[in-house]
Amino acid sequence: GYNIDENQVITKSGLQKGSIIKVPGPEITKAIKNFWKENQYKDVEIVAETIKGNQIVLLIKLVPEMVSSGRIDGKGVSRSEHNKFEEAVTIGNGEPITPEFLNKVKRVARGIQVEKGYYKATCKIDTILSPVGGIDIRYEVIEGPRYKINEIIIEGNNAISDAKIKRKMKETKEMHWYRIFWRSKFNSTKYKEDKLTILNTYVDMAYRD
Repeated sequence: GYNIDENQVITKSGLQKGSIIKVPGPEITKAIKNFWKENQYKDVEIVAETIKGNQIVLLIKLVPEMVSSGRIDGKGVSRSEHNKFEEAVTIGNGEPITPEFLNKVKRVARGIQVEKGYYKATCKIDTILSPVGGIDIRYEVIEGPRYKINEIIIEGNNAISDAKIKRKMKETKEMHWYRIFWRSKFNSTKYKEDKLTILNTYVDMAYRD
């Protein structure tokens, strides 16, 4: 669904609470035309919700077009994380917003946190009608717990000691009482870099697969 500012909708309609109008009448027709002129909706309808005596409550039904305003905001993320997100996800003003695109927003936003060790991170998306036309997208990331490395197990190693291999892993460290800072936090990107370092060590020793 969409988040639509009710006051904004009433203002755009040109209708005022307490005013005297005819239903159906020119005021309703003009209000509907006001919304069509926005080019933001694929359906506009104004109907009577309740009528009591000479008082009427109008219901304005708007079905927005799924087109982007070109704006995507992040909540629960740092500026650098959002910058990284924007490198992978872009959408222009007036471009269609598809379910596949929204899934990509979720996947990329969550993936940035997973790389940092937040494996239970979740992402939710709001679509908000923009006052300047189109729909804003807002994603919110909830990190959850950050995982730390309890133990590194090395298998199939006969050439050099396990301890030496672990020392080669500069960014991937086991959790010990004397290592209480970031190095024991699991980062999948850094882990891949450390694995490459180990592979290069074996290559230098002429151990090739």
